[in-house]
Amino acid sequence: MGVTAGESRTPWADYLAEHKEELRRSKERLRRSDNILRAWFIAYGVGGLVVLVSREPIFQSLRESGFFLLATGLFFAGVAFQIFLGILHKKMDQFDLRVAEDPLTMGDKREAKASRVGRVQKALQWAWWDILTVILYAAATIVTIVSLSSGGATTAPTMPAMP
Repeated sequence: MGVTAGESRTPWADYLAEHKEELRRSKERLRRSDNILRAWFIAYGVGGLVVLVSREPIFQSLRESGFFLLATGLFFAGVAFQIFLGILHKKMDQFDLRVAEDPLTMGDKREAKASRVGRVQKALQWAWWDILTVILYAAATIVTIVSLSSGGATTAPTMPAMP
């Protein structure tokens, strides 16, 4: 990587230039694992909502105990949160792609925008976001189990008979 007259490069810039492909592959692997985890989180939340609403004994037990809105709200909040994070990740990827395709598109404000987007991207990498989803789902599951075990349901949930 040549440096033109009057231009200086930092060791970090040299490292990035030398390892660009490796860093790109690492980012792709991270993005795939993040997408898989998000899909599992959404599936668990939607599945939890479907079970709460479609299984009559569970539905009745939660309604009688007064925890129906709490349990469904927690599941819904987890799903909505993961969808919000997915949209945010998509926007960050679109920004990265736009800058990579044409670094001059951003005009004079490129550095400031890149700095703000970089801070958002760093915040999105924190595990706290996923931990918050786990907490929401754990609370919803615990509320459901406590409601079912408190005797709210007069009959235990059973599988339908096979034809």
